[in-house]
Amino acid sequence: MKKQIKKLQRNFSGTILPLAITFIAAIIPLAGLSVDLGYFGILRSSMEKATEAAAVAGAQEYFRNKADAGKAVNATVRAFKMNIAEDTMVGNFYNSTGPGQPSTLTYTKTFTQADGINTFYREAPITLTVMTSLDRGKISVTSALTPKPFFATFLADTAMISITKEAELPPLDVAFVIDLSGSMRFATFSTYIGSAYRQVVGMGGMGTLYTDVVLYQAQDQLYGTNSTITANGYVTTIASITDIIVNTAGFDIPSNATYTTGMTVYTPDPDRGFITNADMASGLYRNALSGRRISELAGLAIANEDKSLAQSYANNRNLDPNVITTYFNMLAPYIEPISSASYGVKTFIDTVRIYGTAALKVGLVSFSSSSYKTDTSAVINTSEYAGNALSKRIRTTYPYLGLVSPSSFDTIIQKITIMSTGGNGTAVTPINTFSFPDGGTNINAGLDNAKWTLDQSDRPGSERIIILFTDGEPTHSFAELGAKVKSLTDAGIKVYSIVLTLAVTQNIIDQFSYQVQTVGKAEPVIFINNPAQLKEGFMQIADELGLKLVN
Repeated sequence: MKKQIKKLQRNFSGTILPLAITFIAAIIPLAGLSVDLGYFGILRSSMEKATEAAAVAGAQEYFRNKADAGKAVNATVRAFKMNIAEDTMVGNFYNSTGPGQPSTLTYTKTFTQADGINTFYREAPITLTVMTSLDRGKISVTSALTPKPFFATFLADTAMISITKEAELPPLDVAFVIDLSGSMRFATFSTYIGSAYRQVVGMGGMGTLYTDVVLYQAQDQLYGTNSTITANGYVTTIASITDIIVNTAGFDIPSNATYTTGMTVYTPDPDRGFITNADMASGLYRNALSGRRISELAGLAIANEDKSLAQSYANNRNLDPNVITTYFNMLAPYIEPISSASYGVKTFIDTVRIYGTAALKVGLVSFSSSSYKTDTSAVINTSEYAGNALSKRIRTTYPYLGLVSPSSFDTIIQKITIMSTGGNGTAVTPINTFSFPDGGTNINAGLDNAKWTLDQSDRPGSERIIILFTDGEPTHSFAELGAKVKSLTDAGIKVYSIVLTLAVTQNIIDQFSYQVQTVGKAEPVIFINNPAQLKEGFMQIADELGLKLVN
């Protein structure tokens, strides 16, 4: 028995070694394959992150440089290299081609060991292809390499990794809601121009009838037909009022108000008078020009603001005898904050127009005491005109434009742009419309109008945005405003608000913030004290809308 057992042991010992060798010979390739497959997986993940970062970087550059395809490509390639290379000298790969040129650009770059790519890639060349699409505002990035296996040589040249990522702005429908109420316009001073008899003081009779006489300057219209004014050595008898040129801000802002920079809103001018009337009574006369003819202004030793009346008069005068033409003095400082907002809107649109019709459509609505769902002109009478038995009326045009594509964005800009100094710098754009400040801040009507506009969209899958610009004090209750905003956010509409705070109290600011953010669940309100900073406010919203990786 012992001999048989020993023999069996010898036989077993002689068998295990070849079995072990066979097993090891089989397991080593499997282990090597497992290592290579794991390496390939990590390699793919690393390339995905680098490609995605490159796509987003390129799209952001495309966004911020007005569709400069060359800059976008360069930013894309630089971002990709920073994620795959060990050196930090990423270099310049493509020069700028200019805003919007060319609409489609394709660029290919192969990175090798000479480019300092990480040893992790084991000297495998990486090919990057970048394509821009102006029509859709999209950056498409494809990276590809054939990895070098550690063990499974049979995988060589057969296991290519190819990653494609695209970054673009999602389809957006944006409705701008612009407050045109009296408080937003800060109860402006106006210069009244018309036909009048003018006679030198001390001379007999009514004098000569001229058609271009500066009658007076005031907050409210206090003189009517046949009224006589004595100023600047002339006795002026009003025959008719034909033009009202809006000059500078009036009493709604305190006379000692300052911007956040410390700059005063009003600078008293001894030749023009100064701001008074803190109790909001009528008046605020500035009669330095009364009796002067428009044609005489350029030769007078007066402020540039007044000299510019002649050019404003020539550019904007409406010859319709039944309508008093109202427009702005193009060189007047601090012409209403709405103009600065208009410049902000223009900047927003100029920036995002690069995304084309597939990504963005913009609409414009406005409101004061009322709001319209059609682009229309209304004719109104005001108490100060009626009180002076004037037969002429003021035409009021409320800017409105349904959702339009980038090719029509300029129409929106023309609807709301005027000159703005805003206390810091100057932006000159043509006047198109003017809404007389007839009072009333019916924000809810403007928001209703914006929703109505968004509901007309032909892109049901687009993200819906409302951007409200106001001074924050509605004529209805704040509770109604909160409920209205809540109804919009419940409907999936994202609501942004920019509030100019020069003429409102801290209590109004607090109430607006609570109702819009807490009750209405809207985006954080942007409060701005300086009209010159409104551009930055609108650009902040553009940035927050951001870019989304869609594939």
